[in-house]
Amino acid sequence: MNYYDFHSHILPGMDDGARDPAIAAQMVDMLREQGVCTIAATSHYISHRESPETFIGRRERALLTLMQELGGREAPRILPGAEIYLEKGVSEKDLSPLIIHGTRAVLLELPREPYQSWILREIEEIIYSLSAIPVMAHIERYAKHYRKSELEEILSLDGVVLQMNLSIFEDRSDMKLAYQLDKMGFPLLLGSDAHNLSGRAPNWDYLTQKMQKKPKLHSILRNAADTAKQLLL
Repeated sequence: MNYYDFHSHILPGMDDGARDPAIAAQMVDMLREQGVCTIAATSHYISHRESPETFIGRRERALLTLMQELGGREAPRILPGAEIYLEKGVSEKDLSPLIIHGTRAVLLELPREPYQSWILREIEEIIYSLSAIPVMAHIERYAKHYRKSELEEILSLDGVVLQMNLSIFEDRSDMKLAYQLDKMGFPLLLGSDAHNLSGRAPNWDYLTQKMQKKPKLHSILRNAADTAKQLLL
C-alpha cells in the first residue's frame, strides 16, 4: 500500500527531529519499508527566530546531507516544506518558499496558547497572499483545548485541509473525531510527525495493523490518499 506522509521531521539538524544524517536516513528507510511513497519534510519554522531565507538555506543543506547519506538507494519522494508556527506578524513575511514542494499547500501549526481573533486573521492573510491551501497540523490536539465555536472558525476557512497524526489511532476520542470529520466531508491528510527512531519513530506499520481489525479506517485512509493526490496534481 502506498501511504502519503504529510508531516515529518526527517531533515537532520533542522529542529527537534532527526539529530544527524544517519538517523534521518534510517527514518526514511523505515518509512519506505512501511509503505510510504511520499514524505513531506516539514521542519519547524518559527518566524521570530529566523527569516524564511535563513530557513531555506539550512533546509537545502540538510536535504543534501540526507540524500548523500541515502547514497542513491531506493527512497520515497521527499517534498521539502515547513511546519509554520502561527504567531503575530508571520503573514507579513514572504512564506512562499515554505509551501510544500509540488503543491500549493502550507502546513500551519496553531499557537500553544488560548485562541484569539488574530490567529484567524494570520491564517487568512497567509492563504490570500500566497493563494495557498491551508493544512492545519495535527488538528486533533486543538479539539481538546479550543472551544467548539473557536474550532469551528478554523474549520470554516475556505479550502481548509485537516492533517491528523497517526497517533490518533491509539486514542478513542481522537479516532471518533477522525470518523466525524471524514463523515462531514472534510479533506484529511495523515502524517507520522516522526522525529526520531524511538519515542516518535515512523509508525505507519501500526496503521496497517489497525486496518486489519477496524475496516472503518479504510474510509479515512481513502480520504487522506485522495486529498494527497489532489494536492500533488
